[in-house]
Amino acid sequence: LSHFNNKIAEINIKASILELLNKITMSNYNEIKNNLLAIITNENEKQEKFVDIVFSKAITEPNYNRLYAKLCKDIDKNLVNKKEKTKSHMRIKLIDKCKKNFRAEFKNNKRIMVGNVAFIAELIKVQMISKKVGVQCINNLIDKFLNQLTPEHPLSDVYLECIITLTEKYGSCILYNQRNRIR
Repeated sequence: LSHFNNKIAEINIKASILELLNKITMSNYNEIKNNLLAIITNENEKQEKFVDIVFSKAITEPNYNRLYAKLCKDIDKNLVNKKEKTKSHMRIKLIDKCKKNFRAEFKNNKRIMVGNVAFIAELIKVQMISKKVGVQCINNLIDKFLNQLTPEHPLSDVYLECIITLTEKYGSCILYNQRNRIR
């Protein structure tokens, strides 16, 4: 019975998070952010559920990924232990999710691949992910594009679109120096 109750509670939390994210606009942003914080603060499991849902929405709803990146940044500020100066559990999970999805390369779904890269760019712009990671992503995409630039690999155009998306959204943030440079 307790397992059943836990599952119901989990479903209710996911539904609450999803409902709030579906309602978010710039005009109700602070109210939604505060409601989400009330749900996920101090509970790693709830933060992970938030990350899963917001990430999924961000990569499939490109018109909102800037708002979702800002939301992640603002929520993260409230979750960080200022005394320990460590990254929040939510930030760590969000970065892990971005890395995992970037490496997975959803070969059959161009929209998800481009959405993931666009969300990474927005997270770089709000300083949730470092600029160095952005340069690494671009270099990785360039390598993949150049290595698969043959008629047998139709995905090379997806890599090119991802490179363009990343540089358009975050290109002005790139610091050109010897350590972090695009090839």
